[in-house]
Amino acid sequence: MAKILHQLCNVLTWFPRRNPKKITENQCIVRSLYLSVDPAQRCRMNISTGCDYLPEYQLNGQIDGLEGVGVVEKVGVASECNFAAGDLVVLNENSKNPGNFWPWAKYFVKDLEDLKKVDFLAPGASASLVLSYFGLSSGITAICGVWNKAQISSQIPQTLVISGAAGSCGTLVHWSWEVDQKLTKFWPKTKIGRILTKN
Repeated sequence: MAKILHQLCNVLTWFPRRNPKKITENQCIVRSLYLSVDPAQRCRMNISTGCDYLPEYQLNGQIDGLEGVGVVEKVGVASECNFAAGDLVVLNENSKNPGNFWPWAKYFVKDLEDLKKVDFLAPGASASLVLSYFGLSSGITAICGVWNKAQISSQIPQTLVISGAAGSCGTLVHWSWEVDQKLTKFWPKTKIGRILTKN
């Protein structure tokens, strides 16, 4: 695993950094602000990923991930365009493109249909929230795990045990518990965070 991570770090040093100049109709140039590094990407380092929706990485090919957030730098000619320079964007989960991933690049060209505008952040809020609290691999996973699987009830005494409390999902569950204890007090009063180490 250490060797794979070292190779991945070597790849990251030659991210395309130059702003691409050429875009065609219904495309735009995006500047990355934040990228997600997801456990599912480990599967993509295998010859077979084990799932239909995740293709394996190609040798010497562009590395991409499941999520990212960026700013539109330039919009090409478009018949119908809801984007303008300066818009905050993420991947459109309703895109018809099955290979709609976020390139690990400072600048990249993307079809307009593969993106959607971020319009739900409060003024002054960090764009990183899009990948944490509102992100698929952290926020949605954490909340679905608690609400759909934990069977929390305010009617009976319960203890919330967070396995992997130092990870992205576990951290969000902990923060959500802290907020709940100050506001609604719906979640269990007792919380245990579990962290595993080799020592």
